[in-house]
Amino acid sequence: MFPGFGGYKLEFVGGDERSWINIKFGKQTVDLYSATMHAGAGTFPHKANDIVEWRGVEKNGRFTPYAIIYRIEAGNDETRKTHTLLL
Repeated sequence: MFPGFGGYKLEFVGGDERSWINIKFGKQTVDLYSATMHAGAGTFPHKANDIVEWRGVEKNGRFTPYAIIYRIEAGNDETRKTHTLLL
């Protein structure tokens, strides 16, 4: 679990060479597994680096995110090459 902005936390989850991020705030969790696997459009989508960018607004002294951006990498079975993209 890694601290984020405004009390949000990021959880790095992985298995079977796939990885993704969950966002936690209090007792609520947003699981990004499906979004990561779908967007990867290839074999074994995974978090490609340790950087996450936050987008949000500050209201009354509190940061409220509306998006995070992170890079994923996936393979192509036909070409045996990998590609990366921002999610």
